[in-house]
Amino acid sequence: MLRFRPFRNFDPPALARIWAEQSRFGLPCLEITPGILERHVLGKLFFCPQGLIVALQGSEPVGFAHAGFGPGDSGIGLDTSMGVICAVAMTPVELQAAAAEGLVRSCEEYLRRSGAREIFVGGAPFIEPFWVGICPGGRLPGIPENYPLIHDVLKDLGYSPLQQRKVFGLNLAQYSSPLRPEFLRIQIAHTVSSGGEADLPSWWELATLASFQLETFELRERRAGRPVAWVRLLYHDSPGARAVPRCVSIWEVSRTVPHIGQEWEAFLIAQVASELARRGVESIAFQCQVPLPGETAVASPLSEWLRFVPCHAGIVYFKKSF
Repeated sequence: MLRFRPFRNFDPPALARIWAEQSRFGLPCLEITPGILERHVLGKLFFCPQGLIVALQGSEPVGFAHAGFGPGDSGIGLDTSMGVICAVAMTPVELQAAAAEGLVRSCEEYLRRSGAREIFVGGAPFIEPFWVGICPGGRLPGIPENYPLIHDVLKDLGYSPLQQRKVFGLNLAQYSSPLRPEFLRIQIAHTVSSGGEADLPSWWELATLASFQLETFELRERRAGRPVAWVRLLYHDSPGARAVPRCVSIWEVSRTVPHIGQEWEAFLIAQVASELARRGVESIAFQCQVPLPGETAVASPLSEWLRFVPCHAGIVYFKKSF
């Protein structure tokens, strides 16, 4: 018999096992352990066991969904009017509408009790309290395209697609930076170097990212030393005693000079990829928002110029909660 209950302290091994099985549905899952879950998900200062719902078949956990809230307008504390169901995961054997619907409805009930008027599923723009940094790309990946049953359940519950997210990855084994004329022109007058550990300037970033290692790389003018662009990287944990992470994600890219084009960002990331490969990192990933199915897509220079390949596509859903 299928039933649902809130998280209990002995659940992490089962949650890690269920999460690992999501790779069968196209989710590019990094290997996680109960310790990684504790550090990056369950250890968040605003974690509430009532928001992590576990589905059981008899006494065996067969799925879970995790709900939380976004940041308040002041930048400190939570805004409980904005709810996010960050993850919905089930074992393949139990991939059934009853389980998916029960998990989502249980999360909705938890969010509504706290005053949620808007609910996102699979992520939300800048409102992602849990499961950040667990997948390549860093941010929540949306509901995988290969989860048709969950998409159908969400639509039946009144949700509408809000955005599509894609994750692109680059294998760094034997990586070499492309020899492009645009890159050579930039390299003549600019240099790329590490700026060290990245700052977390807001309460929300401290609350969601402080458990991760982040590093900034800067593109600067050789003569004046003026920064032109920078990239912030998130290092994913690797289980065991491995000192170098297997995967690093591009968390944020920014230009400090407004008139430069995308080729400057691509050059910066090409140089960063070379440095990561030198350190022994196996892959680098980034996530971007793309048009929903049926809308016109725009090619990314990272996939065109640096040979990043798509490895995941997911949909973020939204509805008003009354």
